Amino acid sequence: MKNKHTALHVQAAEWIVKLTADDPDERAQARAALAQLTLENTQQAEATARLERFINLAERVSASAPSSAEPAQAGQQPAIVANTLRQYLHLHQQSRSLAKIRKPLMLWLLMLLPAWGLMQTAPLAVLFADVRTTAGVYDNQQLKDGSQIRLNPSTALNVHFTASQREIELLAGEVYLDVAKDKQRPFVIHTRQGQIQALGTRFIVRVTPDDTLLTMLESRTQVTPGWPTLKTLAAPQVVSAGQMVRFSADKLSNLPDIHAGMTESAFKQHRLVVQNTPLSEVLETLQQHRPGVILYDAKAMKQILVTAVLPLDDTDRALDLLCENFTSLTVSQYSRFFVTVNIQH
Repeated sequence: MKNKHTALHVQAAEWIVKLTADDPDERAQARAALAQLTLENTQQAEATARLERFINLAERVSASAPSSAEPAQAGQQPAIVANTLRQYLHLHQQSRSLAKIRKPLMLWLLMLLPAWGLMQTAPLAVLFADVRTTAGVYDNQQLKDGSQIRLNPSTALNVHFTASQREIELLAGEVYLDVAKDKQRPFVIHTRQGQIQALGTRFIVRVTPDDTLLTMLESRTQVTPGWPTLKTLAAPQVVSAGQMVRFSADKLSNLPDIHAGMTESAFKQHRLVVQNTPLSEVLETLQQHRPGVILYDAKAMKQILVTAVLPLDDTDRALDLLCENFTSLTVSQYSRFFVTVNIQH
C-alpha cells in the first residue's frame, strides 16, 4: 500500500508539471489526457479521483496567480511550486528510493503554499502600510482628527493628514469609518478604483483587486471612479444613507438598498450579511478573516448566489453553514491553513 501511495504522488507530480507548462496548448492537451485517463481507469476510480482532486488543486493555484503587472510581488510562487515538482521528478528518475523523496516533496508543498497565499494577500505595499491587520485580527483606532476607524482582518491603509486635507489610502480589506467633522479639511478615501469624499459621517468601504464597495450608514459621500493621474475620472455621484454602490476605474453600479442599522450592527458583531451575492465574493471575504489559503474555482462559484448571515469570527462555522445550505458544496480542510471548496456535479 505504501508503494501504491508513493506512485500516486509521483504520477500527480508528473501531471502538475504538464498542467503548469508555459504553453497553453500543452496545458490543454494535458487536461484532455487527464479526462481520458479518468474514463479508462474505471477499476481504479478512487485512486484516479484522488489524483484529479490533487491536480485540480495545483492547477487552480497556478490559474489564480496575479497577472504580470506585479511579478515581483506574487507571480513567482506558482512557478516555484512547479519547479520544485520538476526537481522532485528528476530526483525520482535518478533514485528509486521513493520513501526518501516523498517526505521532502510534501514538506516543500506545505511550506510553499502558505507562502504563496501570503504573497497573494500581502504585497510589499500592504506589508509596510501605516496601519495593518492580519487574518483573524480586528482593530479599532482613533485618528488624530478624532475620527473613529474599525479595521476588519487582512486590512491595510496609509494615513495622510495635512493642514488642508485628510486622506486615507485603503490598500486592502475593509474599514468602517465614523468621520469627525472638519469644514476646513475634506476627508477623502482613495482606492485603486477611485476616491470617496465624506460629506457626512458613517460608512463602510471594502476594496478588492477589481472594485470598491461602498456602504452608506449615515449622511452622504461623493464617489468619483477613475484614476486621477490618467485623467479618466467619471462624473461624481452622491451616495446617501442606506445605499450601496460598487465601482471600478471606469464605471459605477448601484446595488440594492440596505438597512443601515442592521448592517452597522452586523459589522460591529463580525457578521457577514449578504443578499444574492456570488459565492466567490463570500469566499473571498472569508479568506480575509482566516489564516492560510482557501482554494476554489472562482468562475464556478460566481454562478451560485448566497443570501445569509455568516460569522466572520468563526470561518469554519461559516463554511459549514454554506455546505448546509448548498448540498453540492464540499469543503476539505487539510490543515488550519489549507482549505479547498468544490462543487459536486
